[in-house]
Amino acid sequence: MIMKIVITTTGDREKAEQMARDLLNSGLSPCVNIIDSVTSIYFWNNQINRDKENILLIKTERPEMVRDFIEKNHNYDVPEIIFVNGEIPPSKYRSWFQEYFENFKS
Repeated sequence: MIMKIVITTTGDREKAEQMARDLLNSGLSPCVNIIDSVTSIYFWNNQINRDKENILLIKTERPEMVRDFIEKNHNYDVPEIIFVNGEIPPSKYRSWFQEYFENFKS
């Protein structure tokens, strides 16, 4: 089974947790990992910037819907959105992952 991991970042821990809860409650992800306080060095507005951010690793079968959710609910003007393929081998985790999405089918 292939799942997508959607990666995004935010500098606001409360925003990260709120987005994670909303993603779970809306049926878009059964699990979001938040990695605290990474240092991001990036080019923005013609200068190099350095900020502390949180990384969200969003596991999903619905990456386009997660992308739309991030674009609508993120606190950045240009949020990072990256899709990564992940394979889940047959396991209890895979069964749990599939069951989550089966329960939220429309």
